Amino acid sequence: MLETNDMLFAYAQWFETSGPDADPYTRIEAGPHGWWYTNRLPGIQEGATRRLVVFHTDKDLPQAKMAASPDGFQQLLGNSAHIGPLLEQQGYRPLGAIRGAAANSQRLVSFCGDAWMAVGDAAQAYDPLSSQGIDKALRTGSHAGHLIHYALSDGQVAGSELGQDNHYIGQYVMQQQQLWQSYVSQRDFYYQTQPRWAEQAFWQRRRSPG
Repeated sequence: MLETNDMLFAYAQWFETSGPDADPYTRIEAGPHGWWYTNRLPGIQEGATRRLVVFHTDKDLPQAKMAASPDGFQQLLGNSAHIGPLLEQQGYRPLGAIRGAAANSQRLVSFCGDAWMAVGDAAQAYDPLSSQGIDKALRTGSHAGHLIHYALSDGQVAGSELGQDNHYIGQYVMQQQQLWQSYVSQRDFYYQTQPRWAEQAFWQRRRSPG
């Protein structure tokens, strides 16, 4: 069972240009109704340079409906201060369809049960602004593997006792709870450092922790 923390949704569009693009950096830009991400794909694909552009906003806001259509996406992009001009200067044009996916913060209510344990995004998924997905998956996978090993190696623990009440499994649950609380605090801090557009719904929702 999932506990959802917000309604963040991502709308992604590929762009391509026949000219060179020497900008190798990941770029993030805040806007009135959400935030943008872009990065150039290394190398040349079918004679063109490609760049991914993603707009993040809340699923229930009017800008989400706009971002799902080519014209609306281009209108929102045209209002951006940096990423839109970057694409225009480099001669980029849209490629393919816009794709959408949930990008909200969410976690399982229970991280473990009888003979099962959730790790990585199966346990808790983070806002992509955190850039913690791969690191979290590797760390929680390692923690889970070690604690399962300890639980199975304990001669006093029967196989039927590998639930949340097991001492080692309980440690994993505690780690997951601490990770979630730390993540939520850091996410809220970074969103709240953005002082502009305080009257807009996207940012108003992120003025209060949690």
